[in-house]
This record gives sequence, C-alpha cells and structure tokens, in this order.
Amino acid sequence: MADQLQMILLAADCPNESRQDESKPFRPLKADVRPRPALKPQGRQNGAGIIRTGSIASLVLLDPARGIAIKRYRPGPLVRALYWFCFQAGFPYMSNVDALEAARERRLIAGLLLKAELGREVVAPIMAVRFERGRGELISQFIAGGYPRDGRHARLFLDQASEILGEAGLNLWQVWRWNPKAVSNLVETASGEYRIIDLESSLVTPPVPNAHFWSNLAAGAFPVFDDINFGFLREYVAQRAGLLHETLGEDGFAELNASMKRCHEHMHAWKDREPRLWGRLVALLLKPFPIRQTACH
Repeated sequence: MADQLQMILLAADCPNESRQDESKPFRPLKADVRPRPALKPQGRQNGAGIIRTGSIASLVLLDPARGIAIKRYRPGPLVRALYWFCFQAGFPYMSNVDALEAARERRLIAGLLLKAELGREVVAPIMAVRFERGRGELISQFIAGGYPRDGRHARLFLDQASEILGEAGLNLWQVWRWNPKAVSNLVETASGEYRIIDLESSLVTPPVPNAHFWSNLAAGAFPVFDDINFGFLREYVAQRAGLLHETLGEDGFAELNASMKRCHEHMHAWKDREPRLWGRLVALLLKPFPIRQTACH
C-alpha cells in the first residue's frame, strides 16, 4: 500500500450506560435504493478530469483516475482570526504536522468504530500527509458517488454515526445532524450507501450536546475544534472489546489501539502548545463542581 501510494503521489461527566450490550451490535440503516434522480456531482470537473470543490478553509481536488482526494488548506483571514481568538494560535492544519497527523488518526479511529457497529466501511481514510509550498495537505481515498439525494435519510445516517462517535468520546461537529453543512460531508454511492468523506473542521464550533458534554467542558474543550476525550474513548473500547474483536479481527483491534495511542500523542503535542485561555478559564470555573474529568488531549 505504501509503495502504491508513493507512486500515486509522485505521478482521527458521568459515564453513561452502554447503548446496548455487546451481543447486540448497532443496527445499520439499510441502503436507500428507491428510484430517484441521478446523483448530483461532487463538484466541477475540468478538462483533465479533476473535480474541484472545497470549503472556506480548503480547496479539495478529487482525482477519480488516481483514486485520491487532495485537501489543500487555504483558510481566509476570518477563519484564521477566529481560531486565533479562541486558542491564541495559528490555524493548525496550515502548517502543524501534529494536527495533520492527528486528523489522519482520528479518521482511522472513527472508521474502525463505525465499521464495527455498522458492519461496513464508512469513513474515507487519509492515506498521507504532505506539505506543498509550506502548507498542509491531506491525501485521502476518493469515494465515487455524489451528493446525497434524500436529506432526511442522510440525516438518519448522521444520527447513527454521531451517536456512536459521541458515546466513544469523539466530539465531531461534522457528523452532528444540527450542523447545517453536515450532509455535505457525505457521499452517496451508486448502491445507495453513505460514506463520510470529511471529519476535519474549518471553523471553531460550540460544544456538541452529547452524553459527555459537561466532562468535555471540564476538561477544557471549549470552544471545540476536532477534540477527542481519550478517557471515554478508552472506556468505550474496553467495554465493547468483545464486539470490536469479533467485527474487526485481531489485526483490526490492534490497529485501533495503536491509532488511539498515536492520535493521543499528536493531539497532546499540538494542543498543549496552544495557550487556549478560554478553555482553561471554563475548566477552572467548573472545577468546584462534581463533574467527572478526563483528558481530551
């Protein structure tokens, strides 16, 4: 895989009760196979076959021929200013290698957890991190398909994904159903299945209200930017170790644990270097209250 990729580039409060016991895995949504209009393209295609799309923080180049998607970070002044106001640091995905590597591991973690629960590949993995002219780029797997045709059905899928990932301690704005842009982070394949193609934030966001809301605040995760509560993540994996072993296999379970370790190291190196004054203030204000505190990075 590494050689193949190189050739391509050269040419991720109180503990709540488990949603259900290990013997009853999460029931996946059925693929939406109702007759409907053709899939809407993911973006504009140029003469070379490259599809251009993106967000306020990045340009994304989809290359179906090589099977890759290149996300080039080019945040504007407003995006950079908002991040600096919240964390007193530069926008991380532009030049911080630890932030980019943490994003790669966060996608891998999310992908393995969702695969175990839903029984199929759900998240497009990041295959490589690189820098072009001093700015960060993420090279991920290209997912053939188009924009989801049924927003209601797509949001049901987002509900499932956000419930699983939220319980596991991943505070991911991108798959929260009340994010107005959440559906745009999905691709619907020709078979009617949904794949998550983006889990990296462009903007700082408010905390997502989930089972670990107060614990995340007490840990200083305010505002939120691609945080993981590793205490709850480790608990989730330990409590569902049987299901994870069964669905992912020995190698997949070992890969999950190794990715968690790498992600924690990268996030610690990234976020602990930032002043993050607002988060420290919120954590200090909540310290007298009986809120379970676990490390978010």
